[in-house]
Amino acid sequence: KLWASESWLWPISFVVFLWTTLEGFVLVSATPDIFVAFFVFLIAALVLRFIRLGLEVHDVALFAGVLGLGYLTKTVLLPIGLVAAAALAFALRRERLFFRRALAAAALFTAIALVYAGAISYKYGRFTYGESGRFNFLWQVNGVPVAYATGAGTGEGALINDYRKPEHGALFVFDRRPIGTWPYWYDPGYWLEGLRPKFDGPAFVSLLKENGRLLANYFWGELLALSAVAGILLFLAVAFRRAWAVGEVTQALWPAVAISFAGFAGYAALRIDHRYLGPFASIIYVWAFFALAPSAFAKFARLALVFCAGMFLVQSTYTITRIHELGGAQFGFGAQDKFASRHLRLEIAEDLQRLGLRPGDRIAAFTSAERWQTPAFFWAKLAGVQIIADFKPASGDPFDEFEKLSEAARGSLLAELRRAGAIAIVAALTDEQRARATLEWKKAARSGHSVHFLSPPAHE
Repeated sequence: KLWASESWLWPISFVVFLWTTLEGFVLVSATPDIFVAFFVFLIAALVLRFIRLGLEVHDVALFAGVLGLGYLTKTVLLPIGLVAAAALAFALRRERLFFRRALAAAALFTAIALVYAGAISYKYGRFTYGESGRFNFLWQVNGVPVAYATGAGTGEGALINDYRKPEHGALFVFDRRPIGTWPYWYDPGYWLEGLRPKFDGPAFVSLLKENGRLLANYFWGELLALSAVAGILLFLAVAFRRAWAVGEVTQALWPAVAISFAGFAGYAALRIDHRYLGPFASIIYVWAFFALAPSAFAKFARLALVFCAGMFLVQSTYTITRIHELGGAQFGFGAQDKFASRHLRLEIAEDLQRLGLRPGDRIAAFTSAERWQTPAFFWAKLAGVQIIADFKPASGDPFDEFEKLSEAARGSLLAELRRAGAIAIVAALTDEQRARATLEWKKAARSGHSVHFLSPPAHE
């Protein structure tokens, strides 16, 4: 009824959807979070539809299948799916037939989840429904380095599939399970196997505080205009005692809101990143505007939301015009300030191919302790090469640290790289570094990267 009587609200819903998703997602790279958003919206829509129209027999398989596919997309959708199933069953508790079908959908979803959880458990030799929670807890609470773990931090256990080469200092080799562009990130659970999380109260409280700060910055920073409008509408609804619609809308939308809060709670307990929050924030704001706008003065509410739409157009235009720039320098693998409007990662990939590397080649990389590899190694994906080893000193420039090694130590390290199957080393070097190098490095034409071939490429 509210949707029909306040039809001017529906365009605002689309504005909220676009704003929260454009602001949250990393548009310059493909991540599973876009699919997570799809499933969150779909699950919330199905729950609301079934509550309004009833749950038919064929809907049982549909709902369970959607929840199962969501879980296959990302582990966080397992608890969110359980919350959605519980919300649906609770909302239909007075309709015995529909309630039983809701329980049947939950049971079918559990069966689907157990099949996937069984496959993962077989792989790791212990029961698990997903490894992301374990290694995120190790990283965020127990102080284990994201790349690379050399111990359990404040956790317990020791690495089983050890990729460290202590005899070669800061060398890490991934030839035990050479899958993916960068095997360490393709399956972190495998490389962190043996490390067990241990609850650390002060560290966990510190994490919650930091995640709370990030959430506040998200709502009162990136989404300031939306939050401000919602706050003003809430003030008017309370001040003039016109909050008649709040309870009605909340009663209709509470399952979707519960799904949203479950998502926020799940991420707040481990790791907050803006790209995770888009779908949950979208649901919260749509609920807030539908609940509060009719309660405030209609004229002011419409003006406020039109202002919100205008701000969205400004923000989205700015975001879209920045995509080209963000696609280049922000996630580069070298000096970023020199490549303000270039697709640096693509240039690196093209340079490597010009120098003789081909898709399928295994390489080693020199990376500094300050650089986080995931975005830095995007060029490897574009070039089709596999990073089978990484020389990453705890401090200092990797090239300088390599040059400080004795001749025998350098020869032993290079022999280890050859044994792992690497045919070349890729590093970002200056002209001065190349001039004093003990190895022969080929300089790339555009990106500033260099390649040292350990053996002739197979295609030569």
